[in-house]
Amino acid sequence: MLVVWVLPVPELADRDTILLVNLVAVSAYLVAACTAGTVWGLGRWRATRAWLVRDREPDEAERRATLRVPLRQLHVAGVLWLLGAVAFFALNSWLLAVIVGVTTLLGGVTTGAMSYLLAERIMRAASARALAPGMPDRPVLPGVTLRALLAWALGSGVPLAGLCAVAIVDLAGEEFAEDELAVSALGLGGVAVLVGAAVTWQAARAVADPVRSVRDALRRVESGDLETRVRCSTAATSACCRRASTG
Repeated sequence: MLVVWVLPVPELADRDTILLVNLVAVSAYLVAACTAGTVWGLGRWRATRAWLVRDREPDEAERRATLRVPLRQLHVAGVLWLLGAVAFFALNSWLLAVIVGVTTLLGGVTTGAMSYLLAERIMRAASARALAPGMPDRPVLPGVTLRALLAWALGSGVPLAGLCAVAIVDLAGEEFAEDELAVSALGLGGVAVLVGAAVTWQAARAVADPVRSVRDALRRVESGDLETRVRCSTAATSACCRRASTG
């Protein structure tokens, strides 16, 4: 959608044929990538499903595998989008290949970041059960810093990189019409405003919810409930939960 309707592209000798070839390739790769990603992603989740179905405590390897599900989903999305970027770069002529390849990479960053944030939220109940028997000695996932960087990349970094790419191509000598540049600025700016607000809100909730649970537990302790336990739902907050439980 960005390449066809938003981003300016160089003059093409046979635009309709090139567009048709790319659409056919996109459709074929989309089916293959969705199938491969589903099988691969479910396979990487199998270790978590095994102990949840049996309703037992996980061993150390299973616990680490459960806590690392969001990172593994990020890995799956990143590999599939990187393969797509290489394939579409090789499919087109050099300047169009650069535009399509960079756009595909930016789409991969967006999808990977969203996959991580959504998987982390979806896995909250399973992560809480994995952390219930005890906390890992070392962090399994990056913490607040990675969430903040993913939110920035998804909400602001990707659209701004797209605007920079358009400017670089224009400065390199490929002249675009003013209306094409205006459409690009409006399209990418709209993505930055709308998607950025939604993703920042989601990332803020991911950080605030565990902090709120610790704060509520400390309030119950202050009121005299010394048996209060904090239900940790992410590995990133396990150290904070441990201090709250033992303090």
